[in-house]
Formats: sequence, C-alpha cells, structure tokens
Amino acid sequence: LLERGADKDDEDCDYWVDEKQRNVLLTERGMVNAEKMIGTDDLFDMHHNYAHHLVQALRAKELYKLDTEYVILPNEEGKPEVTIVDEQTGRMMVGRRWSDGLHQAVEAKEGVPIQEETMTYASITYQNLFRLYPKLAGMTGTAMTEAPEFAKIYNLDVVSIPTNRKNQRQDYADIIYKTERMKYISVVEEIIEMHEIGRPVLVGTVSIEKSELIDELLSKPQKMNEYLTWKIKKCEEFIAKKSLSGATIDGLKKIFERPGQVDAEKLEPLVKAAESEFPKQEDFLDRLFSTLRTAKAVAVIRKGVGHSLLNAKHHEREAMIVAQAGRKGAVTVSTNMAGRGTDILLGGNAEYLAKEKLLKEFPETPSVMEEPEKIELYEQRVKELTKEFKAQTDAEHQEVSKLGGLHVIGTERHEARRIDNQLRGRAGRQGDAGTTRFFLSLEDSLMRIFGGEAISRLMDIINAEEDMPIESGMVSNSIEKAQKKVEAHHFDMRKHVLQYDDVLSTQREVIYRERRRILERANLKDGMQDMLREHLDLILEAHIDPDSQSELWEEEAIPNVIGSLAMDIPMFGEVKAEDYHGLSYDDLRAKLLEDVQLAYRVREEHIGTDDMREFERQVLLHNIDSKWVDYLHHIDLLREGIQLRVYAQKDPLQEYKREAFNMFNQLLRSIQAESIQHIFRAQPQMAEMENVFQIPEEMLANMPEGMSPDDFFSMLQTLMDQQLAEGQGDPETLAHKQYLLEQMRESQAEYDQHVASLENNLSEDADSSSEKDATSAPAAAPALDPGLPKIGLTGKTPAISESRPAKNGKANGKGDSSAVSEVVTPAAQAAEAAGELSGSENSASSDA
Repeated sequence: LLERGADKDDEDCDYWVDEKQRNVLLTERGMVNAEKMIGTDDLFDMHHNYAHHLVQALRAKELYKLDTEYVILPNEEGKPEVTIVDEQTGRMMVGRRWSDGLHQAVEAKEGVPIQEETMTYASITYQNLFRLYPKLAGMTGTAMTEAPEFAKIYNLDVVSIPTNRKNQRQDYADIIYKTERMKYISVVEEIIEMHEIGRPVLVGTVSIEKSELIDELLSKPQKMNEYLTWKIKKCEEFIAKKSLSGATIDGLKKIFERPGQVDAEKLEPLVKAAESEFPKQEDFLDRLFSTLRTAKAVAVIRKGVGHSLLNAKHHEREAMIVAQAGRKGAVTVSTNMAGRGTDILLGGNAEYLAKEKLLKEFPETPSVMEEPEKIELYEQRVKELTKEFKAQTDAEHQEVSKLGGLHVIGTERHEARRIDNQLRGRAGRQGDAGTTRFFLSLEDSLMRIFGGEAISRLMDIINAEEDMPIESGMVSNSIEKAQKKVEAHHFDMRKHVLQYDDVLSTQREVIYRERRRILERANLKDGMQDMLREHLDLILEAHIDPDSQSELWEEEAIPNVIGSLAMDIPMFGEVKAEDYHGLSYDDLRAKLLEDVQLAYRVREEHIGTDDMREFERQVLLHNIDSKWVDYLHHIDLLREGIQLRVYAQKDPLQEYKREAFNMFNQLLRSIQAESIQHIFRAQPQMAEMENVFQIPEEMLANMPEGMSPDDFFSMLQTLMDQQLAEGQGDPETLAHKQYLLEQMRESQAEYDQHVASLENNLSEDADSSSEKDATSAPAAAPALDPGLPKIGLTGKTPAISESRPAKNGKANGKGDSSAVSEVVTPAAQAAEAAGELSGSENSASSDA
C-alpha cells in the first residue's frame, strides 16, 4: 500500500527507513497517500494520533524481524505471545514490552492477540541507578574497550588484571565474503572440517534466525548440494573458458556430469593431480579446492552431523548443552547467550554427565524428592557417578587439547567489540588450547548500516566471485572503523539519555523523598496545614493584587476566591462574599485561613482523628503515585519532541530543563490541589470502592450530584454486567462482587427503614420535646441535621449520614459519652467484605 524508498533522496516513495537511528520517516507523498488510505484530512490530528500509529506500524514491519528482535511463544494460558529477545545476550526478556504502541504494532503484524499498552509507574536509567550506590566496583573480561565511558560517566578507572595462566588461544584473521550466503556455506564447511578431526566447535550467531539457518544447513544436505552444483558449474565454465584439457580434466568432467552425486573420495585425487598439472592456474585451483571442500561437507552431512542448537527458543537446555560443548567432536550452534561467564570444559563436565545419567536411573518425581532418605541416596549416587565420569572427561580433555582445543566461529561482527571479545573468550579458558575465527560478508548489517560509502565503493571495485574469500586491509580497517563508529554512536546516545535523565533524577528524588516522608510520619496534620496555607496563597495570588485597593477586590476578586475555595472545600459554598468586605489583604488572608482551618477541624471531627490521619496518608500517596505516572508519560513526550527546538535556534537540553521545571511545579500544585479536594470531598472508603468494583474514571467524573442509592446501585450493576460480557475478571471474582452489591442493597434498605422510623418518632414527639426525649434518642437529631444530608454525593461517593452512640460510651476514644456523627457508605461495607479482593485493610472505623 505504501512504497518504501531506497533512501531520503528517493522522491518516488512513500517512506524511507533510517536503519542507523532505527526509525521510519514519511515523505510528502506518503503523507498524502496515508490520508487517503485512512480516510482523513489530517494525518496529524491530535485526537486520533494516526501518524504515530502509522509510523509504529511501519517500524514493526521494516525494523523488527521475527526470530531476530522477537519470538512468538505460547504464554501461561497457551495463547501465542510476542516475546522480546535481548540483542546483546540472545535471551528472552519475558514480561518486557516495547512502549508507545510498538509492541501492539508487532502483535498486529504477526496476527497474535493484541494486549493493552502498559503504563510506566517508575523509571530510571542504569547510570542513575548505579549512581545511587555510595561505592561502585565491578569485574568483567571485556571492560577495556569501554574504559572511556566508565571514566566519563562513573568516574571509575579500569585496570587490566593479567590472566592466571598464559593465554594459548589463537585468533585467526577474518575471512570475508562478498555475499552473505557464501559466508554461511563457508561456515558450515569449517564446522565439518573441525568436527571430522574431533575438535569441539562453538558457532556464535547474532540472531535466532541465523542460528536456525546454520542448523538447517547442517541437517539438510539438499541445501549444501545446491551450492555444490553451483560451484561445479563455475568450474566447468572456467575449463571451457581456458580451454583446459588432459586426462585430469576428462576425469573431472566425468565426475561433474552428475553434480548431485559427486563422490568426494574420487574427486580428491583428481584435484591434487590438477594442482601438479596446472600450477599457474591459481583461480582454477582455488575453485577446485573450494568445490572439494563443499563435496566433503555434503558427504558428512548425508551421514549426519550431531549438533546442538541453543537460542532463546531452547534456553531451558542451556546449562546441559554448554556443559558438554567441549566434548570431542561436539558442535554447538548458538546465539550470543551460550556460555556467558562460564567455562566450557574441554572433554566435558563430569558433574553434568553424572546428573544426566542419574535422571535416567531415577526419574525425578516430587514424592521421591520430598523424602530425605531418598535425597541422601541421590547425593551418594551423584558422587559415585561424578568420580566415574571424571576419569573419562580428564582423558578426553587431554585428547581434545592435543587436537587444538575448542574452535569458536563468529558469523558476524557485533556492533560492539565487547561482544566479539566475549565470543572469542569462550575458547582458551584457564590456559587451555583454542582458536577463533570470524566469517564476515559485505552484506552484514554492521557493514551495510555503518560501513559508509567506503564499503559501497569496495563492493563495486572488487570483481571477485562471491565464493572467493576477500583478504583486504581496507575491509579490515573498515570493519574496525565501523565498530568504533557504532560504539561512539551508542555512547553518545547513552550520554544524551543521561543528560536528560539527570533533570528527571532531581525531580524523582523530590517525589520519592516526599513519598517516604508520608509513609514514615505518624502524624501528617502539620503537613496538611502547610499545604492548606500554600493552596490558599496560590488562589489569592491568582485573583488579587496585594498592592491594589481593597475596594477593587470586593466586586469580582473575592467571589472568585471563594468560588475557587468552594470547589475544594464544600463549606465555602455557603459563605457570602460580603463577610470579607472592608478587609486589608493581610486581614483577608488571615480570615480566609482561619475559615479554611475551621473547615479542616470540622472535617477531622466528622471522620475521627485516627481515621483522618490514615485517610490523609492514603489520599496523598494515591495522588502522588497517579500524578507521577501521568507526569512520566508527559515528560517522555516532551523529550521526544524537544529536538524540534533546534529549528528555532535553541538548545534542546536547556529548553527541556526549562519546560521540565515548569511541568514539575505544575505537578506539585496539582498533587496539592487534588489532595485537598479529596480530603474535603471524598469519603475514606472511596479507594476500596474503586479497587473492588473497578469503576472507570469517566463514570466517576459523570456521576451527578444528589445521586440516589438506587441509581448508584443500578450503575454498579450495569458496570458488572458489562465486565462480565467483555470477559473482564474471572467468574469467581464477578460473583463475589455481585454478592457484595446485594449486601449493600440490603444494608441501604435497612437504613432507609430505620430513618423512616426515626422520622415518625420525631414527628409524634415534636410537641413534647422534653429533656428526656432529647437524651433517649441521641442519634436522631444529628441524623436529620440539614447540614448532613440524608443521601448525596460527597465528592464521588454516595454518603449516607447517620449518628449513633459511640461504643463503650466513648466517641473516637476521647472519653466523650455524647453521640458522634459518622458517615456510613455502601463502599464501607463493600470494602470490609472485600478484603480478599482488594488486599488492603478497611480504613473505615469499626463503627462504620
């Protein structure tokens, strides 16, 4: 539908791919065509985000390949799932997902179930994580290539420690081919040669796809036979071109008549004869020896080459495969993951051989493992088998060492020299013999993406056949330059990310420090008082100029101040602006602060001192956490778009610091404002209500004032019916929610009946309101207090006001024997009964 272009200069395309930056860019033509496809006039409509989704879909198509960047495996439920593969280690990153809709785009591409976007609740770069520690130290065999970065980022020196035993490993020169396919043919031929003499071979690949390609070549002779036929054809063309003749040539022609059935044993003496007969025909001899090598490989593959495949799809067998990778004639084809940080023992690992045999002798069963006496028998048998196999592996170790030790083959240079060194380091451990060699091609991604024009020119200059190895100092230098260029590019990226994260790091410390203070402090009242004071000052600052005359405030400013306060503190909805007329700015502030603190005390008495402290803690934590999550999302968007400020001749980093500072101040104000609003309007049980019934934000925001209990329960019933229809939650959980809702309905009905009875009693006794009447029903009067409505919305939760005598004649533990006014909500009962669902204790009082 959309056509890919060769590069950014290609005008006859819809998009082009920047592999270096791993990005896709739309052209003008592409934008127009995309708008036609989607059916919109504006691809960049902020309400639909078409452009973002389109670019992510193109990135998934062009840059993220199956069995390279990811695999598809069944999850715990047996459904196919896209699992990321770490490009450095080759291991699966279970539970990790790409962000910004990229993972969903890959899922759509592969036709697997699309999962919801994940939310980032906390983030930190590795650099800033490590900086949190007072001391840093580490040990690795490949740190020297990264020494400049350790010095600049962590202020750490890198010291090289001499090996315990002299290194006997030989690192052979790279063999470079023009095409990738001939490179892999040569790799297989090298594997066969080493396997035939008994040397163990470890082949390192950059992806699952490449490891499976070599596995296929080693398993199916048809593939290699196709290349053998191609090589024979090239030999015949050379013979005809040079008009070569003689008995040797006749013998070769006869063998070549049936390329699918070439006998390597018959071909070898003819090749040696040609070497003596045509010593000056070097190109011809090179072709003959190459053909003989392939013919031998095909013959061995037909017999069968025992080998192990180790990649992210077979990771569960990693320990066993790596342990035996050093045995005589062993062939292990692997991604980067194999043997990282472990010694591949020449001759094999006696302990693993013992365990393998033990599992055959005594199949593993839970019942046996739980019996101590059986475990002792197992341990004793392991020791016996290990001793038995040790003699075998020691003898094999000597034999393999004489043959040259482990031979490591690299199939591609990695973007970092460190990874190449790790692969080389699998051979020659602890003073053992070993060799390494890399097979490369000019089509490798490293050369293609970072090699630059020099490699492109070289491909045009070199006119060699694709099966002829290239030995060029220019190529070797280009490889090293390309790797250094990649390392510098990645270092710049990490440094760039760190510079931006340093800004966020300071803000992160402020938020986490405040959160820790809230968790650790027993009494948050002083902090709330400060918060109320700051909130009032912000409102006054927004509406009133202290230097202006008070008469100018009274008409508009004071009503606006009171209106702003009323949005957070319900009591100010009943306040008249005239009450604050004729006051100086300081007196106005003092009176407003006094009224705000009065409202706070009333709220505290209404909820109860202990419950108020816990309620404040929960509200503050909830708002900090939810607002911080939103902030991380928006700061990411800022970081992605801030580079555009370059076009305005501005420094993106400085602009980012300025914008982030303003955003963070707004975050703190938002946390403060919403916390105050929740403290005065929400009910302590609301968190449990939202947690148990999973009420969506939109539904909470659209709940009308004065909502009746029946309407509220109907809303919850509709929500649960919808969750059941959409398969949200398991049936047992939904059934428990239904039970809670019925309990809430019954409690509401009992309460309504109780209130009706109280109203009747008060009506009958209205004319004879004696002292006895007043003390005999202490709960009645507050229950009908017009200041405490029978039912309505206090914030977001229907609140039923009721007054009862306190237990044991005490109110909130203060020794007051008078009645206390409490708020009983359906959510309180739901939360109390739903402890197993929410996993948190009910914060409502025991009376509620």
